[in-house]
Amino acid sequence: MGIFGKIALEAIELFDSGEAKDITEAWDKVVEKKGSSTAQKGCPKGAFLGLCEEGMVKGIPPGSYTASEKNKQYAIKAVDLLRRIESEKGIPAKQVVNQISKGKFWEKIAPDKKENGQLDVVFTLVKENLIEL
Repeated sequence: MGIFGKIALEAIELFDSGEAKDITEAWDKVVEKKGSSTAQKGCPKGAFLGLCEEGMVKGIPPGSYTASEKNKQYAIKAVDLLRRIESEKGIPAKQVVNQISKGKFWEKIAPDKKENGQLDVVFTLVKENLIEL
């Protein structure tokens, strides 16, 4: 699990504890606490908030959380691909994310773009059973 997966999990915990009014504030508080410029990247944040926005993250109500439509769509495509693999090939999503490289998986999402932390968020949420599959 990378830094962005950890931030996503901590943001969910912070939101669940009531210490943040919404999941966007929770993400921002966790990033502020980390203090790392790496943690401030917009792509993983957009992916995470996009999944939350669509009600795909367990325990987070759907809402309006991100303006990053592009990163939201990458994350949704990743979840959809995991669902399709599970449905068509019978391979559980958790097994897929534990065995495939992020680079190889990303090629199926956006081959002309560079993965920038979005899959760290998606893979972590899948591993922790926090994505509605």
